Amino acid sequence: MARSERISRQSGGRTSTGDYKAVLLAAALVLTAGAFVILSDAQESDAGDIGPNLSWELKGNTLIIKGTGDMREFGQLLPYAWYTSQYYEYVEHIVLNEGITSLAKGCFKFPNLTGEIVLPKSLKVIAPSVFEGTGITSIVIPEGSQLTTIDRWAFKDCKELTGNIWLPKSMTYIGTEAFKDCTKLTGNIVIPASMNYIGTGIFDGCKNLSCELKVQPDVLYIAHRAFQGCTGITGKIEMTNQYGLGVWGSAFKGCKGLTEFTALHCISSIGESAFEGCTGLKVVRVNDGRLEDRAFAGCTGLTEVDIGSKINGIKPTAFEGIQFFDEDGNELVINNDNLSEFVGYIFEGSDGKLTRSGPTAEIIPDLPDEGDGGINMMYVGLPAAFIAGLIVGLLVTRIRRP
Repeated sequence: MARSERISRQSGGRTSTGDYKAVLLAAALVLTAGAFVILSDAQESDAGDIGPNLSWELKGNTLIIKGTGDMREFGQLLPYAWYTSQYYEYVEHIVLNEGITSLAKGCFKFPNLTGEIVLPKSLKVIAPSVFEGTGITSIVIPEGSQLTTIDRWAFKDCKELTGNIWLPKSMTYIGTEAFKDCTKLTGNIVIPASMNYIGTGIFDGCKNLSCELKVQPDVLYIAHRAFQGCTGITGKIEMTNQYGLGVWGSAFKGCKGLTEFTALHCISSIGESAFEGCTGLKVVRVNDGRLEDRAFAGCTGLTEVDIGSKINGIKPTAFEGIQFFDEDGNELVINNDNLSEFVGYIFEGSDGKLTRSGPTAEIIPDLPDEGDGGINMMYVGLPAAFIAGLIVGLLVTRIRRP
C-alpha cells in the first residue's frame, strides 16, 4: 500500500493539523482585511463610540462631535476610531456642538489641527493634554460658559495660540503647565475670583504675553513657575488673604514688567527666585513668613522695600544685588545675627541702594490675634486628605474603644 494511502486511512479522512493552521490563518487575514475596510470607510460613528450619548462625524478635514454628556476616557485597548483608522492625520478643524460636558484626555492631539476652537457653553471639563502640541490659533469661551476645569497640559506647546484668555467666573481649577510655552499667546489674562490659587507653571514660558496681569487679591498662593519668563506682563500683584501661603519658587522669575508686589499676610514664604530678575519692580511690601534664597535677587529697580514685623527669616541672598544702609549710612548685610536691623523697617532709595527710613507699623497691619473666630492657621495648608484621614481614624478609634 502506498504511504499516502496509509496516512489517509489512519486519519480517518480528517484534515491534518497543518491544514487547520492554514485555514485559520486565511480566515484571520480575511477578517483583518474586512475590519480595515470597515474602519477605512467609516466617517460617522454610532452613539456610544466616544461616550454614552456622544457620536462623531468627519466631513472633509473637519471632525464634528455631537450629542450630550461626557466623553469616555480611551486607552490602548479602547482607542477612538479616528486613531485606529488614521483619520487623525487629516483632521484640521474641530466643531464641538452644544451639549458636550467634558473632553477626554489627549483626545484631539492631531498633528495638523489648526484654527479657532469654539467651546460650547455646556462644557465643564477639559481633561489633560486635549490640545497639547497642536497648531490651534485661538480659543473662544462664550458668555455663560460653565467651564470649571482646564487640566494639566491641556494647551501646552500650542505655539500658534494667540489672543486673549478670558476665564469664566465658573472656573475653579487650572492644572499644571496648562498653557506652558504658548509662545505667541498675547492679550489680557484675568484670573477669576472663583480660583483661590494659581497652580504650577500655568503660563511658564509665555514670553510674548504683553498685558496687565489681574490677579484677585484674595488668592491663597501662586505656585512654582506660574508666570516664569513672562517678560511682557505688567501690573501690581497684591495678596491680602489672611491665610495666604505666599508666592512659590520662580513664580515670577524674569517678569521685568511688574512694578509692585504686596503680601499683607503670608504664613509660608516668598519662595526661591520668586521675583528674581524683575528689574521693573519698584515697591515690595511683605509682612510675615520667610524670604527665601534669591527671592528678589537682581531687582535693581527697587525704590521701596517694607519688611514687616512678622517676618521670621531672610536668606542672605534674598536681595542679592541690592545694598542696604542704616540711617547713618552704614551698610547692613543680611544674616541670621542681624535680622532685627531689617525686620519691621522701611528701606527707600534707588539704583540698588536702599536706606532705612522708618518703621512699617502704620503701612502693613499685623495679623489678627488667634482666637478672633477665624480659621486656626496651624491647620492651613495641610492636605485635605490628611485631615479627613485623621478625622476618620479618630472616629474608628472611638467606635472600637471597649
